[in-house]
Amino acid sequence: MQKKAYTLAIDMISPVPSMSLFLGEQEIELWSGDKKEKTSESILINMLYLLEKHKLRLDDIYRIISTVGPGSLTSIRVCLATIKGLKSARKFEVMGVDNLALLAIYAFFKYPEINKVKAIIEVSENNFISQNFVRATAGTLEFVRDDGSVLVSSERVLEQAKNTDKIVSYSSFIHVKNEKLIKLSLFSGKLVLADAALSSYLTIAAHIASSDLTPFYTSDVTFRKNE
Repeated sequence: MQKKAYTLAIDMISPVPSMSLFLGEQEIELWSGDKKEKTSESILINMLYLLEKHKLRLDDIYRIISTVGPGSLTSIRVCLATIKGLKSARKFEVMGVDNLALLAIYAFFKYPEINKVKAIIEVSENNFISQNFVRATAGTLEFVRDDGSVLVSSERVLEQAKNTDKIVSYSSFIHVKNEKLIKLSLFSGKLVLADAALSSYLTIAAHIASSDLTPFYTSDVTFRKNE
């Protein structure tokens, strides 16, 4: 009898941590926490919760897909170290998806009519790491991205807004005091705030995942902690 293809999709790096269990392409269970969750304490607990609820063991998992950043450096290190440790004891595939690409997938899925997305993640009160994504084929979730991510100010984000269909970010990574971005959200309708449990979108992003868990962060910026 062929073994069922279970996938664990883990996003402990976004402000709202989440974990999904998939059978094939169907999500059969979702755990979603809050921004007070500590990755070091919750990743194994909630992984075991999902498995035990469906009477599974780690040996039943054939693939783990995880986000790799950018985000809190502590969350990135703890999450990826845990998965790599499990992989050394079990034989399953691991794949990594960066959070900028995951935000783009979320926006393209939510708005099938759009073709250009700028994903931004706040790293300080007026600075964002940013990358542009263009839908490769109308009506699909396949896309191409520009050559690399860049650090930009909120003023620069506003300047570039006219050249894209949507700007997508995390709501808890947008400062309340950042009036310019609030205006962008309220008056132009271009700002998409991803409040959903994004682990649900990780299998959709598998086609652009890397075959390892190389962390995505830059040494020249300090990311805000998920507090």
